Amino acid sequence: MNPCHSRRGLQLFLGGGIALLLPGVLAAGCGSSGDRPPPIESRDGEDAASPPEAAVDTSHDGSVVETAAVDAPAETSPEASCGTGAAAEVAPVSLAFGTGGLVNCGSQAQSQPVTIKNNSCSSFTWMGTLTSGSTYYQLSPNMGTIPAGGTQVVQVIPAAIPSAGGEVSQNFYGGTVAITTSAPGDSSHVVQLNMSGQGVILKISLTSQAVAFGGVSIGQTGSSQFSVTNVGNVATTVSFATGSAAFSVTPSFSIGANEAKAPVVTFSPTMVQPYQDSLITSVPQGTPLCAALPPTIALSGSGTTGVAVQPTNLSFGPVQCNQPAAAFQTVTITNNGAATTYTPTLNLGVNSPYTLADSNGTPLVLGTAVVLGAGPSSATIRVVPNPVKTPSSTAPDALADTLVITTTSASDQPHNISLHETAQGAILTLAPTAVTVNSAVVAFQSYTVGNTGNYSAGFTITAATTQGPANTFTANLTSGTLSSGVGGTQSGQLTIQPPPMGSQYLGTLTLAAAPGAILCQDLPPATPLSVTH
Repeated sequence: MNPCHSRRGLQLFLGGGIALLLPGVLAAGCGSSGDRPPPIESRDGEDAASPPEAAVDTSHDGSVVETAAVDAPAETSPEASCGTGAAAEVAPVSLAFGTGGLVNCGSQAQSQPVTIKNNSCSSFTWMGTLTSGSTYYQLSPNMGTIPAGGTQVVQVIPAAIPSAGGEVSQNFYGGTVAITTSAPGDSSHVVQLNMSGQGVILKISLTSQAVAFGGVSIGQTGSSQFSVTNVGNVATTVSFATGSAAFSVTPSFSIGANEAKAPVVTFSPTMVQPYQDSLITSVPQGTPLCAALPPTIALSGSGTTGVAVQPTNLSFGPVQCNQPAAAFQTVTITNNGAATTYTPTLNLGVNSPYTLADSNGTPLVLGTAVVLGAGPSSATIRVVPNPVKTPSSTAPDALADTLVITTTSASDQPHNISLHETAQGAILTLAPTAVTVNSAVVAFQSYTVGNTGNYSAGFTITAATTQGPANTFTANLTSGTLSSGVGGTQSGQLTIQPPPMGSQYLGTLTLAAAPGAILCQDLPPATPLSVTH
């Protein structure tokens, strides 16, 4: 038998002319040289004729006891990496610009990348679309083709946050990118973009940007309090300056985000004459501003003799909506001259959040003169706040007014008493106001509940289906507590099941206040939901 026609083996000639063919090694002279295994190195460094793929054991008398064949392991070609996992991968699924999603007003955050990976065995096309936030972002590039196994980096380029009229609401400058591909069976990939403005926004509670003290007797001091609120999300130091010695003001103070302070301006005339001045507001250089600083405040007053009114400033503090009214406070009119009359009025008239009464509680008729005897004499007026009803603004000092005392004394000027009160309560919001989706697959829609008031409140969210299967619309955020001001928002996500082709499902998303919540505005209407296919 030709050993070349048999399995490859090693012929061993033993005693008696017996040839043993061991498998795994080509017999000498068989086949081409390319069939021969390469020589291997022996223990003493010399090349052996063939690898030790067969083992022979002999007994002490030289006879063969056992033979064994050891096959070389088969080579395996590397498996192709394409076709494993999802056809397209997009990462990350969320981007935060600036520092933790905060960008100083007046500046621009750096762009950030989104990577699209093609895991399929053929190329596909892709397109990026800003489904929200297109005003604040650009994509570069926004479409293209990715070969099999390839990747594409898309830069998300944010716009600069404005320094005038900037917003600091949570994720006001957010957006959503949808990446779609032509890969078979691939669905849209959503990337959330998070960006909020960061800076100082100062509001002053003077509707006319002026403080008028009216007449103040020589040797007396009139005072007027106003509110400064930082509705931004960065703390700062506020400084005030006046130009004359007759007027003074709290020089400076620190104010945190969503914090209000109540500085006091005083007027101390030294002569019987009119006075005028200006109050200028400033913050340290380099402070990020999301709005212009408040304009210059005009100050005025007149020095008088004979009649004095004290105090010239009454603060009733924050008062909760739909709760008992704040207690009354008093103003005293002192006359050191001849007999006179005084006439009390309120700048807001019958629309004022206050009423007036005498020292006994008898109501005073606005605009009606009251006799004040020759000095020394005095009269007391009660300033009585009305209960705070819904709806009411929770802006600082939104319930402010001015009590004016006008006398018939010679050279006397009207006396102004500033009245301050702020409604306290939650104002709950729900966005968006409507959801309309057209989709053949499960869709997702973000929603946000917020509190623009100045008092925390608990809430519940209910997603209901009014047309279609019961669980067409489901919400993952169903209850919680909203703090006031900056940070007083929470976001959830609606999961929307698609209807059969040519059909429509309807529903509602309803926001309710938890029991015991203090509200200064009515709840928003339910958000209508619609999904079609």
